[in-house]
Amino acid sequence: MNAPWYMVPLFVLLSSLMVYVPLMFAVATFGGWGDLAKDHPPSKPKLGAKRGVARVMTSAWVRYPSVVLYAIDDEHLHLRLPIAVGIFHRPMSIPWGEMETLLPSGTQPGMMIATIGDDVLVLPAALVRRELELREALEHRAVS
Repeated sequence: MNAPWYMVPLFVLLSSLMVYVPLMFAVATFGGWGDLAKDHPPSKPKLGAKRGVARVMTSAWVRYPSVVLYAIDDEHLHLRLPIAVGIFHRPMSIPWGEMETLLPSGTQPGMMIATIGDDVLVLPAALVRRELELREALEHRAVS
């Protein structure tokens, strides 16, 4: 007796989910995103926030290639993932003041390393450019 035609696609779908769901749980839990999101609950971006899509790294082995949705306002860097990709990944809003260091990445051209407490994010330089300019202006004003 042959199996109904829908059994093969159903088997492929279910077996894919059995791999995808635990993998996304492990990445969210152990890859750094979960810790940052727990410490930085989401807030609504201010009106006029710059929005887009970017690639972000939360560790040397966890990279989100051009799937992270961001919003930048005067107070926060807001990050979230689309639902299909971001299962188990909560959105977060990181205050600019909590980014202790912003340094160029030596291994990732065009990327900046942001230290937030014990956590590290590697972000495109364009996302932090405004904050870097503001910090430089404040430092210049303090020196003058």
